[in-house]
Amino acid sequence: MEKSKPKYGLQEAIGSTLEDLDLNRDGQMSGTQIGRLKYKRNRWLLLNALLTVVIVLAVRDLSSTERDDVGRSILLMLLAGLPFAWSLLWWVQYTLDLWRGAVEVVEGGIQLDVVNQGKGGIGYKVCCQERCFDVAKPVFLAFKNYEPYLIFYAPYSKTILSAEWLRE
Repeated sequence: MEKSKPKYGLQEAIGSTLEDLDLNRDGQMSGTQIGRLKYKRNRWLLLNALLTVVIVLAVRDLSSTERDDVGRSILLMLLAGLPFAWSLLWWVQYTLDLWRGAVEVVEGGIQLDVVNQGKGGIGYKVCCQERCFDVAKPVFLAFKNYEPYLIFYAPYSKTILSAEWLRE
């Protein structure tokens, strides 16, 4: 019995090319992959900048001599501070991936998992050898459950850079 091919082309879904795959095999990222990581890092930086403004305004409001509601300022700082810490963590992970420039690889059978993220949200995970990657739906659908793959990824952000189906 012949195995069916995935619905989406794997490289197309990930956004990589055969040239990217060749560079990844040599432990290097392509210019396109570096650009994608920089874009993601800069999105987190922008969110950090916006949250910093909110925190600064809350601190300024808190230190004002004409404050009416101290609790509101503290609540605003807490509500902005938690997402700030989360986005700072992601920014650091992408920055480390870019700074280090290394590509790691995991090989083996994969397990696909659909995750309930609350309030009707659905997330998609690809796991291989106890490493899990959050992926978009087209990437998720391009993989075949329990099939063997080589997955090349950025180690800190756990971003899949390219992958190779070992049964083709």
